Amino acid sequence: MRYYRPDPYEAMVRLRERISQLLADAEGRGGRQPAAAVAAWAPRVNIVETADGIIVTADLCGLDQEQIEVEITGDTLTISGERPPDFEASERVHRLERRFGRFARSFAIGPDIEPENAHAGLSDGVLTLAVPKIREKLPTEIKVNVE
Repeated sequence: MRYYRPDPYEAMVRLRERISQLLADAEGRGGRQPAAAVAAWAPRVNIVETADGIIVTADLCGLDQEQIEVEITGDTLTISGERPPDFEASERVHRLERRFGRFARSFAIGPDIEPENAHAGLSDGVLTLAVPKIREKLPTEIKVNVE
């Protein structure tokens, strides 16, 4: 039987995300909300490490690929973009629960990746990004002449 040792940092990140989601949900319950309260949003993301690389999926419902930017700088992945509002400023809004506006999420995905070989696709509102790991060089046998 394997013993599972929880990671305290991971637990804190999950707690922070849960509190943020609870606060965001509470904003949407009061009927009409100021635009500033509704504009802040962040898509939900899964990051999975496989033997071959890192797979990132993000819920970006309602966005086209032109509205999404994906950048890898060093070992940091950043997904950003903007969802425009689906109503006109002159329209009377009774409830706003769907988030809109700019968003950006950044994640450390590790230094052992090949960002130049990463590829991404958007299908049914889900962004899927695959970043391969660096293939380790196999040790080669080198003969050294002794003089």
